Amino acid sequence: SRQGEMYKIDLFGFNRVAVADAGSDARDIAVSQDGKWVIGGFYNPNHLVVCDAETMEPVKRIPTRTVNPDGQNVGSRVCSLYDVPGQSLFLAGLKEGGEVWLIDYSKTEGENNFPVVATIDCGRILHDGFFTEDGRYFQIASQGDNQIDVIDCEKQEHAATIPMDTVPHPG
Repeated sequence: SRQGEMYKIDLFGFNRVAVADAGSDARDIAVSQDGKWVIGGFYNPNHLVVCDAETMEPVKRIPTRTVNPDGQNVGSRVCSLYDVPGQSLFLAGLKEGGEVWLIDYSKTEGENNFPVVATIDCGRILHDGFFTEDGRYFQIASQGDNQIDVIDCEKQEHAATIPMDTVPHPG
């Protein structure tokens, strides 16, 4: 919710079963393919929170502080959040950070659980995006640069930049 809460809802009774209060402004969530983990992306504070999907108990907080395309150290809002098809990865778009992060949810034990395994530079002021039909490529809008950045999720790297005539707004 925009109030920064993530809810688990019983779809038969439409009742809240569990809640995680992890910020004051949430934008997006994703659920792992195995159904074990939920990740929330927040505007305030600038962070990601991974929760146990059964209990909604927070298990990992990942601050979204980075260096943006202009070289400034920023705390970035999370603008888009997805489970990468066919991989044990969450994909997070960092709005002001101009980066896409890949977070490995197969590594859940120890001090370095849920590591950010790739930070992929894109353009300025990222927004939303979508996967290609095969799930390999993710295309994200860079509204500050009027372009779409293409991420190869298999190789975990920037694959292409597609110039747009106007501000792109997919999703």
